[in-house]
Amino acid sequence: NAAYAEIKAKTGNWIDDFLASETKSMVDGLLPGLEWKRRRPEERIRDLFFLAYRGMGNPVFTEPSEDGIRVRIENPFNYPIVAGIVASFLARGRPSTFEWERSMPGRMELNLHFL
Repeated sequence: NAAYAEIKAKTGNWIDDFLASETKSMVDGLLPGLEWKRRRPEERIRDLFFLAYRGMGNPVFTEPSEDGIRVRIENPFNYPIVAGIVASFLARGRPSTFEWERSMPGRMELNLHFL
């Protein structure tokens, strides 16, 4: 987080979306290597609790949106990195876009849109 804060201070806010996007791409590359047995769509939501187990944030709610899923994570370790991980876990290989925001200190909301 210290390195991230220093880079952001020097280069500007563009680093947030870049880091989130690159994190999603990296996790997208790892997920196909995992063996999944009979995974149902709701199990993608359960996978988010990995964040809490690793001290990266607490998934508070998920809800369907018009074209995807809306998620709230409280106390994210690093907002852009957590955003990329969440987007990848929920999309699980399906084409999608996402945007995220710090809705208040200690709270991140992410909207995933399936294409």
